[in-house]
This record gives sequence, structure tokens and C-alpha cells, in this order.
Amino acid sequence: MEETSQSNAATTPPPTLFVRIRGHSGNILRLAGPVVVARSGMMILALADTIMVGRYSAQELAYQSIGLAPIMAIMVAGFGLIQGTQVMTAFNMGAGTPQECGAVWRRSLVFAGLIGCLSFILTLFGELFFNAVGQDPDIAEHGGDVLLVVGLSLPPMLIFVSSSYFLEGLRRPKPAMLMMVAANIVNVFLNWLLIYGNLGAPEMGALGSAWATTGVRIFMAVMIVGYIWYLHDHERFAIRVRAAKGWRLWAQQRRIGYGAGASSAVEASAFAAMNLFAGLISAVALGAFAISLNILAIAFMAALGLGAATAVNVGSAHGRNDISDVTLAGWTGVGLTILILTGIGGVLYFASLAGRRLYHRSGTLGRHHPRRGVPPICASDGWRAGRRRPCAEGTGRNLGSCGPSRNRLSLHHDAARVDFGYSPRTGGDWSFRGNIHCQRRQCNSSRNSILAFEH
Repeated sequence: MEETSQSNAATTPPPTLFVRIRGHSGNILRLAGPVVVARSGMMILALADTIMVGRYSAQELAYQSIGLAPIMAIMVAGFGLIQGTQVMTAFNMGAGTPQECGAVWRRSLVFAGLIGCLSFILTLFGELFFNAVGQDPDIAEHGGDVLLVVGLSLPPMLIFVSSSYFLEGLRRPKPAMLMMVAANIVNVFLNWLLIYGNLGAPEMGALGSAWATTGVRIFMAVMIVGYIWYLHDHERFAIRVRAAKGWRLWAQQRRIGYGAGASSAVEASAFAAMNLFAGLISAVALGAFAISLNILAIAFMAALGLGAATAVNVGSAHGRNDISDVTLAGWTGVGLTILILTGIGGVLYFASLAGRRLYHRSGTLGRHHPRRGVPPICASDGWRAGRRRPCAEGTGRNLGSCGPSRNRLSLHHDAARVDFGYSPRTGGDWSFRGNIHCQRRQCNSSRNSILAFEH
């Protein structure tokens, strides 16, 4: 009997390439749906803030926009630094050692809290920084206040994200998605109270939105930590077992984050620099750029969600030590991301004019909202996000330790140079013309990086 089963196993043909691609595509899309909603939910929080503050006052929107510019760079860098949580969790699940996952999560909480506290210290010098880069003193003062308040939310935000990475590595992304939906509802209510001064609350404008953001992020962190702690199968993952002490024991988890954090920080700081350039033009230009960037960021978060789902697939294959499946999973994720993000870019291109008055009653800000740059940016961002996570983070053989950083440094330099050159001459379209130029170069660099990894 055993000989018969062994002979059947030996004669069973391996799955065809089409079957393998279909399997990877199904796994990625099933995981990507909740992950994309959760990732996009982070930016929808910011989008709601922008809409509600913009309808309150264009000047207050300028305060908010300049205050959030450094926060986005700091926060995105933090997201990258804790990326090892997702990768190592998926790796342990694929390797058949789920009991190691609890230690990954507990260590990530400490790491996220530490990064968040250090990041908050940077926000103490917001007004000084804005004055140093030549912003209007009024914008620098109020923008610094917004930066300081939102800085308080960085530790809980990073704790939430590291915990959501953990759940994604377990292939359980839906709880984080539902928490993000609940957080958006709470955020709109708190904005309604604190921006406009309803129900006896103080009327605080942009600063009220900042306090609402901080409150919501604390709420999110408490919810997700409590959920993971009380998982019905927490014993399987050793959630409540104290992780072994020793900084070197989880060096790999941190090392994955160093590369991702550095490359993400460089990219995010390029967009932060564009905010600063907008502030040098006028308050209206600053508000208009914030609107455009918010819309684009939602599409980009969809790309990051697809990339995260791909990374889980790749990490699982890596845990099984199936190198051919690692490569195929990565390429499948890249293809899906390009297709989906190109479609999203087309929708944004044709729908942009319809949403002008959503942000400001008079439509003043909407008239400065450029739309020509959206499709190529979305498509190229989808390409970059889709290749970065499966190739650089999901495997031990990444793209070469300095590959992503070199690409991002190039993007930062070119974006700053081109956008600053366009800004005095082209009005609302200046930032996106610069982006089109830089993203074309990034697409070529990304393609070459994947080919180098494959060989």
C-alpha cells in the first residue's frame, strides 16, 4: 500500500506555470482586499481631516498641511523600520514554527514604541524648523503647533501598524481592517466636534483636527493590542510568553526594517519637501497640493496593501525554502499591482474635476488641483510598491543592500530639483510635472532591480 502511494506521488506531474500563477494570484487578492482597506484607511483619516479643515478655512488648511509634512516622512519611515514584523511572522508560519510568532510581535511593540518616542522628540522643534526653511512666520507658528500635537500620536500609531503587520503575517488581516473602519467613523465625529466647535466643544480648526487624530490613534492601538492578547489560539503563537532577552536574538527582524525604513524615509521626505516649496508660494498653493497628495496617497496605499499581501506570500515560500516559488510569487504581485493601480489611476484622472467643491465651499482650492500627473504616478508607484516588498523584504536575498536606497536617493534629489525649478512658473501643476519626470526614471530602476534579484 505504501509502495503504491509513493509511486503515485512520484508520478504526479508538478503543477503547470498557469496553475501556480493562478494560485499565487488568488492568495494575494484574498489577503490584499482587507489589507488594502486597512492601508487606505490610514490615508482616508488624513483625507477626512483635509476635507473638514479645508471647508472650515483655507488658511487653517495651510497650517495643517505644513504641520503634517514632516509627520508623514517620519511616520512612513517608522512603517518601514517595523516591516520586519510582517516578514518574520510570515517566515515562521511558512517554516512551521508558529510558536516563534509571539516573540516577533512582543519585540515589535517595544521597537515601535521606541521609534515613536524618538520621533515625537523631533516634533518639538517644528516651529524652529519651519522658520529655518523660510516659511511665513504665521504658518510656521501654527504649523508647529499642529506638528507637536500630532507627534503625540506617533507611538500609538506605530504600535497599531506593527500589530497589523503581525496579523497580516498570520493571514488574518480582517480585524485590523474593521478597526480602521471604526477609527474613521470616530475621527469624523471628533473632527466635527473640535474643528467646528459643536456640542459645546472648543472651536479649534486645524489644531482640533490634530487632537482628534491623536485620540483616534490611541483608540486604535488599544483595540488591536487587546485583540491580539486575547486571541482564541494565543497559546499556539505564544502570545503571552515573554520573549527571550537579548538585542542580537532579533537582529534579523530589525535588519529588514533598516533598509525599508531608510528607503521609505527618503521617498517620503521628497514629498515633504514639495509641501515646503508649496508653502513658499502661497497658502492656497499649499492647500491645493495637500488635496492632490491626499488623493494620490490613497492610491499609493492600495499599492502598499498589494505589496504587503505579496510579501506574505513570498515570506511563506521563503520559509519553505522554495526559491522558485519566491520568484514567481514576487513577479505575480508586481503584475497584479501594475494592472490594478493603472485602473485606479484612470479613475482618478477622470473623476478629479467632479470632486473640486468637496474640499472647499468656493472651489478655490479645487481649481488648483492638477490631474494630468495622476495616472503615470499611480502606475509607477504601483510598480515600485509591488516590487519592493516581495523582493527586498520577503526574502533573504534582497535587491542588494543599497539598491532601494540608491533609487530613493535619486528620486529625492530629482523631485526636489525639478519641483523647485517648476514651482515659480507653472502654478498648481508644478509638483506633478516634477513627479512624472522622476517616476519614469524610477520605473526603469525598479525593473532592473527585479531582474538582478531573479538572477
